[in-house]
Amino acid sequence: MTKFVNRFTIATGAMCMILAGLLPPIGNFFSSLPESVLGGCTIMMFGTYSYNWN
Repeated sequence: MTKFVNRFTIATGAMCMILAGLLPPIGNFFSSLPESVLGGCTIMMFGTYSYNWN
């Protein structure tokens, strides 16, 4: 939409998801994170995106 793409960030996220799916200890780590931490990360991510978009 904004043509603002960082391929390294997308590749890093994809590798984290692949590792979490293939290696159970890494998947357990991601699933053990509290919802408040995930919510804070989501707010930070979308806040940063909105800041770069303006």
